[in-house]
Amino acid sequence: MTISRRMALGAATAFAATASTARVSFASVMKRASGLHLLRYDEDGPAAQRFMELLVHEDENGGQSFSSMIWVTAPDSPWFAASSLDETEYGVINTTYKSRHYRLRRVSAYNTSSGVRYAGVWEKVKGPEWHSRHGMTQGQFAKSIVELAGQGFCMTHADARVGYAGIWEKGDSSSQKIVHGLSSKDYQQQAAAFAAQGLQPIRISGASTDHGSHYTAIFEPSTVTAWYANNEMTPDAFAAKDADLTAQGYRMTDASGHMQKGKPLLSGVWELA
Repeated sequence: MTISRRMALGAATAFAATASTARVSFASVMKRASGLHLLRYDEDGPAAQRFMELLVHEDENGGQSFSSMIWVTAPDSPWFAASSLDETEYGVINTTYKSRHYRLRRVSAYNTSSGVRYAGVWEKVKGPEWHSRHGMTQGQFAKSIVELAGQGFCMTHADARVGYAGIWEKGDSSSQKIVHGLSSKDYQQQAAAFAAQGLQPIRISGASTDHGSHYTAIFEPSTVTAWYANNEMTPDAFAAKDADLTAQGYRMTDASGHMQKGKPLLSGVWELA
């Protein structure tokens, strides 16, 4: 489906309860939220749109899914979203919409009863050249980071839930730091070290392994007044933190989720508006 921010204003009422309180919503909400729903942000500051993103698929969590509303700085532009695509369908749609001058903004993969399925969000907006890769091993992901940086591309999105996926666009990657496959403890130590250097995470993606959760993240020099990030929260803690930060004027700019030992764990990044 294709939708713009202006077209989505009518959806604001339906999502008012979810968007203004807990950003973790359940399967009943997700059924109403099929496809992409964008809500408008009218306060002072950069133009931004927000959309509901699936964090944990219902097949992974006993029939209950988790999602959140995240902000993306963007003009009032057309968007296209699709979910539950097999790898072939995802590849065809990604190629088709790229040819129509859409840009892939987010991609995630999750395990379902029908096998691995992909979800993606594309925006029709001008910008630099971009590339995407998916279904990579950690080794292939690491190689792609080096290869594309050498070609003048920086990473804008990464997903490590089921295999590795990434989005790159033409730009300077010299100040960017990317970590992958880190344990929760190692990730937190690295994140603290980066924070001391003025770097903040713009994307955190967790993955379940036999040895615990492993994390992949993109860090860049912070350009905002303040930010908060957490890589490992229960749904209740995630909702409580979001409500607290929202009340202080923060926006959620990234969210991700994965299952570890049968329990959902969520990550998030918030920036002060």
